[in-house]
This record gives sequence, C-alpha cells and structure tokens, in this order.
Amino acid sequence: LTNPPASIVLYLAYGSNLCAATFQGSRSIRPLSAVPVRVPDLTLTFTLPGIPYVEPCFANVVRRGSASKELVGVVYEISRADYEHVIATEGPTYEVFEATCTTLPASTASSSSGAVTFLAHTLLAPPSPFRPSTYAPHPSLRYINLLRLGAAEHALPAAWQTYLAGLPHYEARTRGQRVGRVVFIVLWGPVMLTSLLVRRILPKAGQGAMKWILAKVFGGMWWSYDWVFKPVFGEGERAI
Repeated sequence: LTNPPASIVLYLAYGSNLCAATFQGSRSIRPLSAVPVRVPDLTLTFTLPGIPYVEPCFANVVRRGSASKELVGVVYEISRADYEHVIATEGPTYEVFEATCTTLPASTASSSSGAVTFLAHTLLAPPSPFRPSTYAPHPSLRYINLLRLGAAEHALPAAWQTYLAGLPHYEARTRGQRVGRVVFIVLWGPVMLTSLLVRRILPKAGQGAMKWILAKVFGGMWWSYDWVFKPVFGEGERAI
C-alpha cells in the first residue's frame, strides 16, 4: 500500500463505488484488493448536485471540521487502465486529489497499533455554482442504499454503518412532487442523456469543450428547478 508499482493505483471509494454491484458490475472494475480505511482529514457530504426529483445529489467529501465525522471508506488496488475508466465514468465535476488514509483493524476488538498510513487517489467535487452555499440535499433511497450495502460488504465499522442507516433520503411523496418528477424527466431527460453520451464518445481533445457544455446544461436544469418546478410542484431535493 505504501509503495505500489506504477501499473497499480490506490483508489479511495466512499460513495456508490463501495458497492460491488456498482464498482464491479456497472463499471466492470476488477480490484486486486480492498482495504477498509479511515480518512481523518475528510468528511462525507452529499453536495454534488444530481437531478431534482430523481437523484437529487451524490456523495462528495470536504475538508473535515472539528465537529464533523471522519470519513470511512475503502481503498482499492486497481490497474491504471481501470483507474482511468473510473475517472472517465464519474463525470466532469469531480477533481482528483490524494487523501491520507489509515487502515482500520480487522475487528473492533483488534488493536490499531498495526495500522498503516498511506496516500490514495480519490475524487472531490468543488462547491457547485448552481446551488446555494447552504446546500444540504438528501440522496435518493436507491443511492444511499448502495453506500449502506457497500459498507456491509466490506464489514466497515458498526458505528459507520449505523451512521449511514440514519441518514435521511429524498422521496417524491406528494402528488405534486410525483407529477413534477415525470415532467422534469420528460423535459430534461433527453437533454442530459444526449450530453452524457456525447461526452463518453468524444476523444480527450474535446473534453474541455464538453465540460463547458455540460456546465451550461446543468445550470439551465437547476435554474428551471429553482424558478419553475419547485414553486409549482414542490421540493425536489430534501425530505419533507
């Protein structure tokens, strides 16, 4: 872990990539190993905007404050080709940086004296220009369940699993929210899918322009939510 060969990348997962169905299934990544870790400098948030009424937000990390809970995740050893695939499929918003990770004991009864500290690559999304500074949305039940399942699969500490189990989730409960979800998908679904598909097939040389286009698309989508959909159909980001 402290000195991997150039062909291997240490990748810290904390969101849906904790779950085998996502990481090994949807993304077809084949990790060589997986090590549970804690990351004292970071804390888990859900401040990466998604799609209102459907997937309001996704997992993110921020620098940890004194009152915040330290991040718990999993560091995978993966090939460089798999790592590049992860970066390509995570979307243009995230930025790569190195996080200081410390291995967790195999059980709560084990001593932490044999813990190893090392650096691993992970992803962080900067504050969104489309959401207010007080932005605190709730993930969908589908999404948060991926984190819960992944935490159980990797036998992460019981305290962390309890924390994830207690997080609120967004659900379209009212008639207005359900109607708003359908209308939002009909209007914005084709635009988003087309933009993301074009981004995937574009060569690297065109990714800069595509990132700019996606920012404009997301900006328009969230503007329509703030000024049209939310006043008419109701809350699309937080449980009420």
